[in-house]
Amino acid sequence: MIHRLGSVLVCLSLSAVLGCGGPSEPVARLAVEPRTPVLPFAGSVELSASWEPTAALTGLRGDPYIFVHLLDAGGEILRTFDHPLPFSWEPGGAQSSAIELWQSAVAEPLASGDYRLSLGLYGLDGRRWPLIVDGEEIDDQEYVIAMVTVPAPDGAAPRAVFSEGWRPAEDGGSQQVPAVRWLVEDGAIEFRRLQSSLVVDLTLAVPRLDEAGFHRVLDEGVETLTVALRSDCMADDVTLIDYGSHEAELVLEPADGADSCTVEVDPGFVFLNRTDFQKRSVVLEKLIWRSGSS
Repeated sequence: MIHRLGSVLVCLSLSAVLGCGGPSEPVARLAVEPRTPVLPFAGSVELSASWEPTAALTGLRGDPYIFVHLLDAGGEILRTFDHPLPFSWEPGGAQSSAIELWQSAVAEPLASGDYRLSLGLYGLDGRRWPLIVDGEEIDDQEYVIAMVTVPAPDGAAPRAVFSEGWRPAEDGGSQQVPAVRWLVEDGAIEFRRLQSSLVVDLTLAVPRLDEAGFHRVLDEGVETLTVALRSDCMADDVTLIDYGSHEAELVLEPADGADSCTVEVDPGFVFLNRTDFQKRSVVLEKLIWRSGSS
């Protein structure tokens, strides 16, 4: 993930070799719809990007990436939605990609209002490529592609309540993951104020804490790292396996007359700190949901 200040520093350090900003001729035309998306708290919205590559990505090192920045009125980056370019770059052909924006329920809600959304194409060495976009260029080859409206949180919308097994939210270390919540051993997330089925998208990570001073302890009878997600509202359990970040989609169907569903999160392991004996298991990096009735 390349932020504006980081990009400037990289550009300065590479200027003698590459030249700041990379090529001067546009490498593609880009159109994005919708231009005025609405991004609710604990929700997401998808934009469609239409690409028409017109030139090769000269000087590319590694894979190309798309950076996406949500900016406040002063130009400060509040959220990022960076991701790899999801198609092979071939001049002369049309391509399309999806840009997903979200407000994770793990973090505090964004203030209601309108925000600029900007985009750029870059390589991991900091090189950027110019684009033809129906939007203002606000920085070195960074273009405004939409105006995002963030409404005030809906007091009647579904909400998530964390059990005691979860630690309080803490800084996630980036605008891509602004906040995280650690699970000590096992716990649950209760979804309340449900009026219909709910589709929950979450990202749980199993970090390599056993390489950072923690001792890994597997539950009796467990032979590998697993995280089980269970609920009476789900047709089947979901099991996540091994280290790394895992995305899961849970479809919750509350029982007749019920307005809540509880998802149990059951890691088959725990990491024990050898110094202070604190415990950790998994970390929740993203939590959003949408109605399943549409």
